[in-house]
Amino acid sequence: MKKIIIGIIVSILVVACIVIICIFAFGNTRPNDTINNPQQQGAKQVDYDLSAMGKSMAYSTVVNVKENPLGYIGKTFKVSGVYKASFYDVTQQYYHYILIIDSTACCQTAIEFVYNGKTYPTDFPSIDANITIEGTFGSYQEEDITYYCIFVTSLTVIN
Repeated sequence: MKKIIIGIIVSILVVACIVIICIFAFGNTRPNDTINNPQQQGAKQVDYDLSAMGKSMAYSTVVNVKENPLGYIGKTFKVSGVYKASFYDVTQQYYHYILIIDSTACCQTAIEFVYNGKTYPTDFPSIDANITIEGTFGSYQEEDITYYCIFVTSLTVIN
């Protein structure tokens, strides 16, 4: 009987620790909140300022965007992360991504971005550079498939 009671107490303590960690990691921010308030900060309004979120919240938001893309079409984003590019032989094009890593560095995800009018590699940072992008979430068609991405209006390299 003592072992069962000790097991229950340990389980309760573990759950309590997880709840406390989640509260500190995610705070009161919800994915649908507008983080950037231009009236307070004097900046352009962005629907989702992931650069102002904690790493785990930014990661979770990007995962949600990728799982539910239609709910984000036309929304503006500001995202900080690591620049990645890949070449696809079939289309003979480079594709650009921003990699978002959670706070524990155990999970990562990337979201594609399109920077129209820019040429790779001339107009892009070096691979693995820390960057911030701003733009509007949308979609494009290629090979009869719909792809979702951020159409970038500005890209800044973070030192």
